[in-house]
Amino acid sequence: MVINMKYFIITIIAIFLSLSVGIVIGVVMDSQQLFINQQKQLVAQIEEEFYDFKQKNYQLTNRLESYQREKEKNDKFLNSIYDFLINDRLKGLNILLLKIYDNHNYTDVVNTLKKSGVNKVIQVTINKEITFDSQETLEYFKDKYKIDVNDTQGIEENMLLLLFKGILGSKYTELHYYLKDQGIIDFGHDSYESIDYVIIIDNSFKDKSKIIDSPNKVLINAAKALNIPMMAIEKRDINFSSIPFYKERGISSVDNVDTKFGKIAMIMVISGKEGSYGEKKTAEQLVPNGFLVLE
Repeated sequence: MVINMKYFIITIIAIFLSLSVGIVIGVVMDSQQLFINQQKQLVAQIEEEFYDFKQKNYQLTNRLESYQREKEKNDKFLNSIYDFLINDRLKGLNILLLKIYDNHNYTDVVNTLKKSGVNKVIQVTINKEITFDSQETLEYFKDKYKIDVNDTQGIEENMLLLLFKGILGSKYTELHYYLKDQGIIDFGHDSYESIDYVIIIDNSFKDKSKIIDSPNKVLINAAKALNIPMMAIEKRDINFSSIPFYKERGISSVDNVDTKFGKIAMIMVISGKEGSYGEKKTAEQLVPNGFLVLE
């Protein structure tokens, strides 16, 4: 019998193809099994980590709820004693609330001061830098008040000094009413004999490219010359704090006056405590040490 080489070669090729296919199938099956095992390990690891996460989340949730309950109790306690802490603590004082380039609402501060028993809250706002509608008007006021300087800053500082001395001494002059008509300052028609304390709300630092500190410095000098104590206050959401400026000059401050703790600190500072209080980095502590004297 003669072997046909063509069929022999085909048979050999078929055998090798079968072996190759078998090897490939075996490798694929092994790879699939390895992949499945890796998937199982990964799923088990994820489940374990997820369980740990759930446990930590549960613990944090419990801790947060505990803090929240504690905060609610503290708030409830503070609310129950707040009126007692501030009522009639500043009885009979005349307080000047001076706002410099600030248009925020501080009605809550005014109401707190009234609740604390102050005689009057005199509100004055400086809206912008002092200017005059004409050179003739400027020369008139320079001559009237004997201002012998010609540079812009010197004139403004002298005018501010006259302005603050008049307000602090309850002696409003023609200059005050002129500046009010020009929209440069604003004040009411309160009648008072003197100022016992000055509260400054200063927003002149909002433009960092041009820090205007002339009103601040002149006010500080005028109040110190008359021996009138002062403090600076602001709310927590103020973008550019003025507290560092006043702290550097030894003037007490409260940077969270929009909170009850801030209002209590304000009352305590006016009562005689000194320092920087509140929640910002310039604060030494939340409220002054010691408690308001119980009468």
